[in-house]
Amino acid sequence: MSLSIKKANKRMNSMLNPNTARPATPSPITVPPVKATFKALPKLVLAAWVVLTLAAVAILIPMFPANAEKNAPMIKAKIIK
Repeated sequence: MSLSIKKANKRMNSMLNPNTARPATPSPITVPPVKATFKALPKLVLAAWVVLTLAAVAILIPMFPANAEKNAPMIKAKIIK
């Protein structure tokens, strides 16, 4: 290999592994605000209620629905004059 190809390979390899900055001090883990916690609670309760309601509806849907009262229209039906 020539010297220029080695330099090009070295440059390409160094570009693939960039250095990332590290924080000087670790950020402390804080407790979320009480107001935000209580504000999110009704949304979670509502979401759980909706999921349970939809599951109950899926269970109660009849397995064998009643027959249709009218027949569906025919595709490309001939016109009778």
